Amino acid sequence: MENLQLVGVTALLIASKYEEVMAPSIESFIYVADGGYTEEEILKAERYLLHIIGFDLSYPNPMHFVRRISKADDYDIHTRTIAKYLVEISLVDDRFLKYTPSIVAAAGMFLSRQMMDRGPWVYIPVSLNVTNVYRMLI
Repeated sequence: MENLQLVGVTALLIASKYEEVMAPSIESFIYVADGGYTEEEILKAERYLLHIIGFDLSYPNPMHFVRRISKADDYDIHTRTIAKYLVEISLVDDRFLKYTPSIVAAAGMFLSRQMMDRGPWVYIPVSLNVTNVYRMLI
């Protein structure tokens, strides 16, 4: 427990390097930790954390699946845009945590196709009919 803050600051450093175009400097993270750690300690913790997770920073988020589904949908831009919106609003709703990212993406694309009157996808299982997907979202 004594290094919990170091783990948190290091995780923020790694996340900012992965996500941000201009990642904050290491001095910013030292400041966040109120000077509790040196640059060397944070960099050593960064190497250790990355080693522990096998340098695997990927996460199969729903947007990856929306892109893949869009390929099968011939890149209909309107359908894809609505699906992306539906997936994005699902991110702030904790009721979606129990669903895998691929299911969230499929539900978003399915509802988007329904809204745009794009007709049926391929075979629609009974468990994924419009009513059940709608119930899943409310």
